[in-house]
Amino acid sequence: MATTVSSSKQVPGNANARLWNAARQKLALLSPQDSKAIEKHAPSDHTSGEKIFERLEQLVKEKEDLAKAEAWTLELGGKKIVLRDIASKTLAWVDQFKAVGDTIVQFDPVHAALPWAAVRFLLEVNTFILRLFSCVRYC
Repeated sequence: MATTVSSSKQVPGNANARLWNAARQKLALLSPQDSKAIEKHAPSDHTSGEKIFERLEQLVKEKEDLAKAEAWTLELGGKKIVLRDIASKTLAWVDQFKAVGDTIVQFDPVHAALPWAAVRFLLEVNTFILRLFSCVRYC
């Protein structure tokens, strides 16, 4: 009996069990809390790869639904606005602005480098804080 791992690889059933056993042995390298979290979702009876991927897909869907339900929203004029979407669009534009500024500074680095470094530093700090907040809130 063969278990499909991907469209191009076939893993025999006993090899599948060996892979899970090897993975479980490597859990000893993790913290006890991480090991328990992983063991909670690992198959105990060496179920087939299809069931594992179905379970993984289900867990991802649940987390996605949870993130959507907990997303900070704002309602203006009867329109629902997700603040995470606004933040990601703003970050994209700030990144574009930094790229343009970097290009412009290359043409006259003697006069423009120091002021641009200060502006770029402030942009980096603000975007870092926004990305960190976004990651902590939605990751």
